[in-house]
Formats: sequence, structure tokens, C-alpha cells
Amino acid sequence: MAGLDLLVVYALAGVFAVGTAVLSWRKRTASSAAPALSLTMSGVAVWCAADAVLFLGLPLSAQRVAASTAMVAIAVALGGMLRLSKAVVVPQWRPGDAHSVLLAGVPLLVAAAVATDAWHGRFFARPALTGPGGSLEYGYGPLAIAFFAWCYVIVVVFVWRWVRHWWRTPRVFRRQLSCLLLGAAVPAVGGAVQLLMTGTDGRSIDYTPALLVVTGLVDGWALFREGLFKIVPVARDLVVESMTEAVAVLGPDGRVVDVNPEGRSLAQRLRPFDGELLGADALETPLALLLPRQLAEEELREPEPGLFVHVQLRTLRDERDRLIGRLLVARDVSRYVHAARELERMNAELVEKVATIEALRRELQEEAVRDPLTGLHNRRFLMQTMDALDARPASADLSVIALDVDHFKQVNDTYGHDVGDQVLCAVSAFLWRAASGVHALTRIGGEEFVLVVAGSGLGQARDLAERLVRGVEELAVTVAGQRMPVTVSAGVASGRVPGVLTRELLRAADAAMYAAKRAGRNRVQAAGAAPAPLHIG
Repeated sequence: MAGLDLLVVYALAGVFAVGTAVLSWRKRTASSAAPALSLTMSGVAVWCAADAVLFLGLPLSAQRVAASTAMVAIAVALGGMLRLSKAVVVPQWRPGDAHSVLLAGVPLLVAAAVATDAWHGRFFARPALTGPGGSLEYGYGPLAIAFFAWCYVIVVVFVWRWVRHWWRTPRVFRRQLSCLLLGAAVPAVGGAVQLLMTGTDGRSIDYTPALLVVTGLVDGWALFREGLFKIVPVARDLVVESMTEAVAVLGPDGRVVDVNPEGRSLAQRLRPFDGELLGADALETPLALLLPRQLAEEELREPEPGLFVHVQLRTLRDERDRLIGRLLVARDVSRYVHAARELERMNAELVEKVATIEALRRELQEEAVRDPLTGLHNRRFLMQTMDALDARPASADLSVIALDVDHFKQVNDTYGHDVGDQVLCAVSAFLWRAASGVHALTRIGGEEFVLVVAGSGLGQARDLAERLVRGVEELAVTVAGQRMPVTVSAGVASGRVPGVLTRELLRAADAAMYAAKRAGRNRVQAAGAAPAPLHIG
């Protein structure tokens, strides 16, 4: 190959290497693989420049410096490739101190060896010889051969890493790894062929930088067209493998291409499966019990009694919207479902107990305003009713009827309290039947009863009182087989509430009732006049 043509090849290789290095460096925050690729391509660029100098016809001293620089650049490039191989396989990896010392130490050792070669002659076997056109011709000494052996060990290590990772990784990631393997294989194979053909004779032309043009193109395409740093399985070994959720990747054909340990464990719990999950049709494995009825649907499944699994199925597409697989994520949520159901049961019991307590509270509240003997409301209920009537904003007619059983003390003294209670119960039952439509019917103590009649004037209330008095007189209360007469006296008072306080009406009705007793009992007496309104302040 002519010198000018070779310089063009070196220049093109250098341009691609520099471009890839710069673009990779800009991606350094996305992945640890980006700085590694940038370092590799930087070394390649310097290597190309150094080899190009050897064909420019420069002074012998400049060519010696270029040859030495090429050796150091090779060490830098190979160190970057070693780091790149690790970063692609384990994206979360960051170089430690020992690795950093190794990356920096080898180029420094090479630089020291070539710088002192004039004294020991162990690196370049014949550095002083000049060939046609004034170019430096040299052979390789034992140190150079050891260095080249180290370089090919590095190549074998990173190629072995990528091949092993390619075999283990899901199919979706293999295209990117194939690109990297292709890029690395071209210069490695070419350099090995050249070394086998020429041996350690440095008089042959080094085609390795020219072959690295392919490396630059392939790595650049893998980086920017295939989305290398986007699709690399980020921390898969530390994340997916240790996830508590079952994760399975299905290929476009429905076959299982990847499954984590939790996925395998869940599959065995669902149904014993002796075959290998990887490569099997998902519908023929226990995973079929987890597949949602519709795509992109979150669903709670109960594949077996008592086992509840939350499942989600999502499609995986590349940058060109091509289907590359489906992702199944399943999580055993049995504990939470059982806890939720237990909470619902306890909540239902609590609601039932609260309802029971509320019923008891209402019952106790009702008992607190009931007369235990007659079942009528008591004085407390009467006072609460009057307070509520006084608080109403609109005025209305209101009447109060006070009734008292005549000669009740004589009944108790003559026949005993049991008969007295019998008389009170008989009168109460009659009042309940005859005056069921009144606002309040109460026994306020002893033998005295009070009725509150809302919306009723004095005339209507007096008529009602008359009917009640006559009805009580007709009651049949028997004692020892003999009918005992029972009568009541009634007092009536009426007014407009809230213009007049209900307690004033009660006092007026009570006074009228005692007036009826004084007038002979068994009769109705209306209050002489409605009490005057009570003015405060």
C-alpha cells in the first residue's frame, strides 16, 4: 500500500476514533461503559497519529518518539477495552483502586521501557536501522513481546466476557453485544494474522490502526443507532435477580426468554414443572396461570385457593416500534389480601357493634324520659319538649292540660299501693288511646298527668279535657270483684308560643286543675286568663 494511501487510512481511523471518543464522553453520565469506550478510542486515535508519523519522512528522533508513543497508546487502548468489557457486563460497576492502578500502571511501565530502551535495548531490537525513504525500521525485543502477549490476554479476556454474557443474556440484548464483538474481532483477528505472518520483525507495515476504522464504525453504530447504553440490562444481576416480584420476559413468539429466581419459585408453587422454563412456550408452563386476560392489564388472580397474585403484562418495543417481547411481572399479595379481608371482617363486626351500642344508647335515652310504671313520658321529657317549643321562631297556639286523679291518696291508704298502681295504669292506658294525637302525654309525678296540645286554642283544648274526664269516669277498675269509681280533675291553659313561655302555661293549667278540685272534682276548669308574656331585661 502506498505511503499516501496509508496516511489517508490512518487519518480516517483517527477521525472516527476521536469522534467516537468525544460522543462517548458526552454519554458518560448514562453508563460506566461510556467513559471506557471514550478511553479506548482516545488511545486508538493517538495510535493512528503515531503510526502516521512514521510515514511522513520526519527526522529519526521524531520517528523514535512516534514509535514509543504508539506503544503507550496501545496500552491505553487495551486498558480501556478491558474496562469496557466489564462495564457492559455489569453496568453499575465502577473501577476500584486496584483496577485504576492497573489501567494507569501498564502505560507508564511501557513508557518507561521505551524511554530507556537506548540503555537496555530490550524493547526495540534494532531501533537505529533506517529503511527506504528514511523511515524507522525496528524489531521487537523481549519486553515488547511480553507487552504484546499482555495485550492479547486482555483481548481474550474481554472477548470471553462478552461471549459468555451474550450466551446468558436475553435475546433482546444480544444484538448490541454482537455489534461489540464484531467491532472487537476485526482488529484482533487482523493483528493476530499480521503477527503470525511477519513475526517480531518491525519492518512490516502495521495495519491494526486501519482495521480499527471498522471498530470505530461498529462501536459508533452500536452506541448511537442501537441504543447501547439505553438497552444494556442495568444492574440486572443486582436488581432483577434479587427482586421479590416474579419477572419473566416472553419473546414475540410467546416463549420464555428470561425469568428470575422468584419467577421460577412462583411457577413451581403454581404447578410442578419438570421442564426448563427458558425456551418453553409460556402457555405450556405454570406461567400461563398468571397471564392476564387482556394485554397491558393489571389484574388480581387467584390461580389456586388462598394464593392471590397481582400480575401485569406489558409489551416491549424497540425504537422503531417493533415488538421485541412482553414483560410479565407478578407479585404474591396473598398476605395483603388476607389481611384486607380480615380487616373488612373486623370492620363489619365493629359496624355491627357500633349499631348495637347506638341502639342501646337510644334505648337508654328513651328509658331516661319514660315512666317505668305507666310507660308514658316523664317530667324530664316534658321539660325538654317545652324548651324545644319555646325555641321555635314562629308563634303558634299551644294548650296545656293538667289532670290529677281524685282521692288517689285515699285509694292507696284504703286498698294499698298495688291497687293505686293499677288505677294509674288504667288511667294512663285510657289517655294513651284517647289522646294519641297530642304533642306530649306525660306523667309528671304521683297521680298527675300533663298533656301538651300544639296548634290548639282554649276551646279545643277544653273540649278534649272534657272528653278525657268523662272517659276516665267510665273506666271499669275492679278491686276484689267490685267496681271502684275513678275520676280526674283537669285544668286547661292556652296561649301563643313563643310569646308566652310554656312553663307559664303549665303553672296556669296546674292552678286551674286545683281550682277544679276545689269546685267539687271530676270536672274541667279553664284558666281565667292567659298569663302575661314574660319580659326579660
